[in-house]
Amino acid sequence: KHLVLTEVPELCAQQAMAEQLMSCDVAVLVFDPSSQRSLDYILALEQRLPARQPRLLVSTKHDITRSTSTTSTTKDPAAAAAAARFEEAYAHCVSTELQPPVVTSATARLGTDGPNSVPDRIMLTALDPESAIPYSLSHKRKRDRRRFLMRMLCGVAFASAAAVLGVSWYKRNEDLVKGWWREQQAKALALMNQPSLRTMAR
Repeated sequence: KHLVLTEVPELCAQQAMAEQLMSCDVAVLVFDPSSQRSLDYILALEQRLPARQPRLLVSTKHDITRSTSTTSTTKDPAAAAAAARFEEAYAHCVSTELQPPVVTSATARLGTDGPNSVPDRIMLTALDPESAIPYSLSHKRKRDRRRFLMRMLCGVAFASAAAVLGVSWYKRNEDLVKGWWREQQAKALALMNQPSLRTMAR
């Protein structure tokens, strides 16, 4: 396998979407979490991709977002804003059931090698494109409807099996059940015939 990357500048994005997507295995959308415009741009661009186009989000400058600490009382406002934008991108991936954004940083040498590096994640996504195709709201509704029907069918099958087993058990133990029922009726009649119960009934 060979990994061939083609960089598409912002000015050529529309032309590339029109001419090159047919031969594109994975659309890699790179954004800078320190810039709200960068995040808004790639989210808008992602919405214009074909529904079945595999896509992967990549977050650069992760050393900035990683520097924020929930226990720190003196947060850097810029770093906090970058972390919030990364969380927004992460939430978008969760809502559309995409893979989480790949993090990278030239300063901290993140995402450059290893099993979670950018090239490795792109290759794995190309080999498993279904993991990088978003689920729209209509797809989610269809999937949830199928899951509901499957649960209903499983419930009906379980109830039918229980009923069959119950009937089978009754047929095998019919004499025992009838004997027990007659015994209970006899006990009830004996209680009703007791003098104390007759007096109470009167």
